[in-house]
Amino acid sequence: MRITLGSGAATQVSSANSDQWYYWTDAWQQNEKKALKELNDGAYVEFDNINDALAWLNDPE
Repeated sequence: MRITLGSGAATQVSSANSDQWYYWTDAWQQNEKKALKELNDGAYVEFDNINDALAWLNDPE
């Protein structure tokens, strides 16, 4: 399987992981870079337990 990226570059994805073609799209790669930057910048929330995490997720604010 061959995938052409938005930059015009092409990459080869083996048939073993061709079901993960989306990983190589520009949108996925841009979001991956954004997520790594947020992690490096400390822009995340840590929880001591699952109940605190669920409460945070369910908070409408």
